[in-house]
Amino acid sequence: MRHKDEELMRRIREFAEQFYIEHGRSPSTAEISTVVGVTKVTVHRYLVDMAEKGMINYDGRTVSTKKTALAEHGMTAASVFYGAIPCGAPETVEAGIDQYVMLPTALFGDGNLYVIHARGDSMIEAGIDDGDMIIIDADKEPSIGDKVVALDQNKDSTLKTLLYDEEQSRFYLHPENRTMEDIYVDELTVQGVVRFIVKKG
Repeated sequence: MRHKDEELMRRIREFAEQFYIEHGRSPSTAEISTVVGVTKVTVHRYLVDMAEKGMINYDGRTVSTKKTALAEHGMTAASVFYGAIPCGAPETVEAGIDQYVMLPTALFGDGNLYVIHARGDSMIEAGIDDGDMIIIDADKEPSIGDKVVALDQNKDSTLKTLLYDEEQSRFYLHPENRTMEDIYVDELTVQGVVRFIVKKG
């Protein structure tokens, strides 16, 4: 394999992890092949290469990672991002994975979770204060009234309540602070729904 596609590696690993969480076993190369759109032979070669790089464990039949090991013991791994989600006017957030935390599946579920800190005071009336740790479910389908991490049409990120204006036929982001104005958007990408709020110490 002359060219190793890092994005494909990421997709293979994430699919294998999610498959294990949902089915309690490692996916076969055929199952991975169907989802990522390459041949079984290519999947096998990628798995071998990923194992050599330390991205996964692969014994020729099963794929495992730190995340699947946690799931096996009733834990789920949530990515922790450095930086913070602004609870105010949308702004670009430079954030990357800083570490992982282990959360009990019995309490937090086993979704695709990530953790980020709130910044600002636009959500204080919803009990979200500056510095609070927010646990986000990246896979949950958002509903009107959910607190979401969203990108607006300028690809700026913010944490707000998702609402819909029937008269204007537009979504808008509502700050839970009566001194602030709603943010109407023409394009909206929801990156995740707030599942839990952990208050700062």
